[in-house]
Amino acid sequence: SGQGKENFTVNEPVIMRPLDKTGTITLFSVKFGRDNFWSGWQDRSYRGEMEINTAAQRLNIINQVTLEEYLYGVVPSEMPASWPLEALKAQAVAARSEAMRKLGRHKKGGFDFCPEVHCQVYSGVEQETLVTNQAVNETKGMIMVYAGKPVDAVYSSNCGGHTQDNIFGDAVDIPYLRGRLDILEANEGKFPL
Repeated sequence: SGQGKENFTVNEPVIMRPLDKTGTITLFSVKFGRDNFWSGWQDRSYRGEMEINTAAQRLNIINQVTLEEYLYGVVPSEMPASWPLEALKAQAVAARSEAMRKLGRHKKGGFDFCPEVHCQVYSGVEQETLVTNQAVNETKGMIMVYAGKPVDAVYSSNCGGHTQDNIFGDAVDIPYLRGRLDILEANEGKFPL
């Protein structure tokens, strides 16, 4: 405890907890959009606990939340909350599948996911809405699987009318990642420009 002291020193990770389970922790001037033209700084509030530690001469702040709480912050950060509930539910399943497939992606750094596009955008509670939380709750535990394992449910904000085969990462042939036209069958072959 630092109460009554101007400064105090610790030599181990510090855990910050809200006073009750509905409380949040606000971090000021959080950098987002690393290396993108739309990057910036924003105050953000988060559910769960915060672990603060040092590694490689840096201060690390790790938000510890359940998978479903994580998705509360991901779904509205990756898809407009104004979209239909069924679309939001599909996004929740895709985001959960992606998280399960890439769990421990940043294990060397001592955490599972970064809050950026590299993993999935996670913006905290300010982005949450009742309908996006409903989509997460109504699909709780649902993931997509292939050959008994969570799929690599990669998605993008815009495919330009045609998705791609798996050409990234190790460029391994993944049967469920096949490029296809992004149009209705009735318009097949008539790509609107």
